[in-house]
Amino acid sequence: MTEAQQPEIQQPTDLLALAVDTARRNPYGFLAGADDRGRPHVRLMQHLVVDDDATVCFGASRRSRQVADVAGAPEVGYAIEDRAAFSYVTLYGRLVDDQARCLELWDDEPGIRFFPEGPTGDDFALLELVPHRIELVDFTARLNPEPHGLVPSVIEKTETGWEPRIAQRATDHGTETRT
Repeated sequence: MTEAQQPEIQQPTDLLALAVDTARRNPYGFLAGADDRGRPHVRLMQHLVVDDDATVCFGASRRSRQVADVAGAPEVGYAIEDRAAFSYVTLYGRLVDDQARCLELWDDEPGIRFFPEGPTGDDFALLELVPHRIELVDFTARLNPEPHGLVPSVIEKTETGWEPRIAQRATDHGTETRT
């Protein structure tokens, strides 16, 4: 790879910042999980807030599939596209139901329309996605490692912080090898 082809962003902290910025600029994404029998569930979600550590918060009904999925299989992926930047970010982690944070983030204006009893009512749940793996491709930031967009840049959370990982292309049988 020539110097001109090198990604402008290479440090895990830069990748984390780009992921957070992409999520903050694009409030919708697809939340993918599985039910207790391993069947996929994918739904379009609007996130409420994105923290500096890439934790993403969603509001949901306690009677929703999202909340049911948390109890059965909390490991999810959340994919966000930034069409203008020809990029995407996927956050992988666990969804947790956080009622303490719910009060902190509640906004009466949109919230009351869907949850008339407010944040302390029986129906509202705040779900937090706490990521442990982030995958990114961003062509405007020249963040498209060889083979040029066929694999994402990857960081994973460790005990010491975010560390880079190498994503590999699929094998002949369509399975991905992850490090």
